[in-house]
Amino acid sequence: MSPSRGQSLTPAAPGDEVVKEGMVRKRIGVVPFVEYEAYQGLFLALSSLFPVEFCESERDSYAGLDALILFDGSRDSGTQAAAAGVRCYVVLNTDEKPVHCGAATVDFGRAANLHAYFQDQTLVDEDVKEFVPLSPLSGDEIVASREGHVLWIYRPEAKSGVDFLAMGLPKLTDDQYLCEYLQPGRFLRLLPLFHFLRDVTKDIAWTFPPLRACFMFDDPNLHSSSYGYINYRDLVQHATNHNYHVSLATVPIDAWRVHSKTACLVRQNPSRISLLIHGNNHTYKEMVFPGPNGYQLGLLAQALRRIERFEKNSGLEVSRVMSAPHSACTEEMMHFMLLLGYEAACLPWDSLFRFNPHHRWSPTTGLDMVDFQGGGLPIIQRVRLRPDWNPQLRLYPDRTTGIILSGFLSQPIIPIGHHQDAAGGMELLAQVADTINRLGNVMWTDMKGIMRSNYMTKQEGKLLRIKMYSRRIIVQVPEDIDEMLVERPWIAEDGETEMLVCKRTGTGLLKLAARRVSTVIPVQPLETIELTTVPNTALRYSEMPSPPFRLWPLARRLMTEGRDRVLPLIFRHK
Repeated sequence: MSPSRGQSLTPAAPGDEVVKEGMVRKRIGVVPFVEYEAYQGLFLALSSLFPVEFCESERDSYAGLDALILFDGSRDSGTQAAAAGVRCYVVLNTDEKPVHCGAATVDFGRAANLHAYFQDQTLVDEDVKEFVPLSPLSGDEIVASREGHVLWIYRPEAKSGVDFLAMGLPKLTDDQYLCEYLQPGRFLRLLPLFHFLRDVTKDIAWTFPPLRACFMFDDPNLHSSSYGYINYRDLVQHATNHNYHVSLATVPIDAWRVHSKTACLVRQNPSRISLLIHGNNHTYKEMVFPGPNGYQLGLLAQALRRIERFEKNSGLEVSRVMSAPHSACTEEMMHFMLLLGYEAACLPWDSLFRFNPHHRWSPTTGLDMVDFQGGGLPIIQRVRLRPDWNPQLRLYPDRTTGIILSGFLSQPIIPIGHHQDAAGGMELLAQVADTINRLGNVMWTDMKGIMRSNYMTKQEGKLLRIKMYSRRIIVQVPEDIDEMLVERPWIAEDGETEMLVCKRTGTGLLKLAARRVSTVIPVQPLETIELTTVPNTALRYSEMPSPPFRLWPLARRLMTEGRDRVLPLIFRHK
């Protein structure tokens, strides 16, 4: 349905609790009305990610506006708005002849207003090849250019600033997602608007967690001192030398054997190496095929029991995070993981779409800190160590873009690979770690540490608001805080209550049945609190029956492991 003149575009009915607790939104005018109407799908999606509302406006009227978006605008109109204190975004209208650039690279400058992650970067974008270059004037700051042709300018004014763009915005249709326009190889049309909205809302925004990262290798087990091309002692030393953490996604069916010296190595280096869960049997797309009645639930429960035995035998801890084999997982399996106590799953957004073709996803899927699926299971995005061919863009997107976009979106940076990625040595890990470390102060940690720190905060006087992006977090209360409110964004505004458990040092447990936003909880300054949400229909994995025994999964896994261990011998022989 098209909006009527003067009507604002905001997310569908924000929850009463959120409104009562004082949600503030920035008001952004859009000119002209025909563009406001044409881009309503995009604006609605953006208003669910940012505390903003979009409204139709007049070109020279700024009353009640915090910012203004001008389509087919001019330099004078944008500068005039910024001079009046209204932050402005202008898609310039010009009759000049466009240029066509053959290069895929985009060069970012050092504009003061540009996010630090993008400054001086050269990234790959195949989407914007033809455009009318901008002509910088004195006082302009060049943000981005291609082959020397300027695409994006920022101009500071005394009271505000204005972005001038040479390219328009994507028109989001019902079957499209924002992440399609903010990914490696295609980001340039949407990134400036995201950047603009971040700037407009910075004074009311939540505080994000620190930049966090963890390498992930699928498949390795601890049957010996190495797995394929990965020697664990060398890996730990390399991680220490180049400042990174690596987590091994181990297959639970492999839990029958633990190499004692390797287990000791892992125990002694928790800041450099850890473990998480990789399927159960690692058969072909086992998290997709339904199997007999109850098979999937039994499969996931069996994986947890196997991991529990592994922990008892090795003295190690395995993060309850699932790296689905072949990046394949259904929404139903995510729901079962939630019920059985898995803390999260790690999947790229394109796999969510591919293996759940009939599921209707949010248009913002893939762009929040995590996505919540299956009734509230956090889904963490990841970046491939060696980028795959993208048939839609007809290129191998550069890895750096994925890393920077993840950091910009406040997502954990999870580069994922296999032991073959170390076939030529560990130089690739050093390069990627250096790319991540150059972004700033990085918290390298295991997947458990990432999930425990996955929340946002906002301080209002002596009240601390907490927005959970994990079902279990650990919060250090600031020294001048004596109350907190907890928001759980996976719960619908009119959804059922879920139990919120507050574990506080020396004071026992506080249990609250709450909806999306809790009641006010008294706290002590500087105390540490663990907040946990348990699903209403939680299941005990120890009580779930195992799937019927089949010889094939064990035989397949043994053959796969044998192949992986033989490969380095063949490589050295050659």
